Amino acid sequence: SVVFLAGGHVYKIKKPVNLGFLDFSTLEKRRHFCAEEVRLNRRLAGSVYQGVVPVTRSGPRLTFEGEGEPVEWAVEMLIATSLADCRVVIEASDLRRGAALRTLCERARNVAAIPCYADGERELARLVDDEMRAAGLMIAPDARAALASLIGGDRRASLSEIRKLALYARGKARVELADVLAVVADASALALDGVVDAAFAGKPAEVEKEFARARSSGIAPGRIVSAALIQLSQLHRARLAVESGTPMTEAVDRITPKAQFRRVPAVEAALKNWTAARLEQTMAQLAEAGLQTRQLTGSAAALSDPLVSRALLGIAQAARRRGGGWTD
Repeated sequence: SVVFLAGGHVYKIKKPVNLGFLDFSTLEKRRHFCAEEVRLNRRLAGSVYQGVVPVTRSGPRLTFEGEGEPVEWAVEMLIATSLADCRVVIEASDLRRGAALRTLCERARNVAAIPCYADGERELARLVDDEMRAAGLMIAPDARAALASLIGGDRRASLSEIRKLALYARGKARVELADVLAVVADASALALDGVVDAAFAGKPAEVEKEFARARSSGIAPGRIVSAALIQLSQLHRARLAVESGTPMTEAVDRITPKAQFRRVPAVEAALKNWTAARLEQTMAQLAEAGLQTRQLTGSAAALSDPLVSRALLGIAQAARRRGGGWTD
């Protein structure tokens, strides 16, 4: 959404996007979901949510609640009113110092501005060690590294996965890699498959939608890169086989041993779009993107999203050119 501050009023406009699970692609759909937001939130914050108002155009100017045909719809809220009946949480991106919303919240007496940082590699390693120690378990180095790559993005979800692993390993002296793969690796497999398959099959629009879905599921950008590298390695092996005379169907079967039928069309498209040489080049570039992601910690971790999203979109755009390679 886009938020406009006007004195004691706040106007929120929904972006015209379709993420699959949320569809704001038409004006009428945006009006509907604005009305739903007001209806639902009035139950807990009746004094804040005022209603849905039109955005109209008069020459080059756009006006809230003006005359003429609506070109957009907005949720109107009050921030000057007493909030004794509720608590409002505003989640924003990494706002720069001096940003209007950040300044407003920092100056208000009844608002607490709390910086939130995504867990980086060091924080995740510490979280794993602390939870394993509390459960009376050791964890093998390769299992620890694999676990850290499979979690992140949401502290509560990460804790849930680590504690589930500890429960699974109860009675053992040490958690091994096989334990991590058995318990944690499949937690978000569907979301990961979607974004990775879309990238190598050459579908940029699908990449954007599936990437947003994966991130909303709590999957860390670093884990998405790891999944993409694994799939890239399998595609490279299969493409080498195809270039050596192996039939396409047989090469596909080799890298989909579990007969994941729904993935077959995307894998076939990827093998047709890429050469082994171009896959090797992309493997090096994607590994570099993964390294850069791991090096981002603290407040800089917020840069992981655009870094990984751009890398996957570059792969998708290259695949569309049939036999392309990395684009920067």
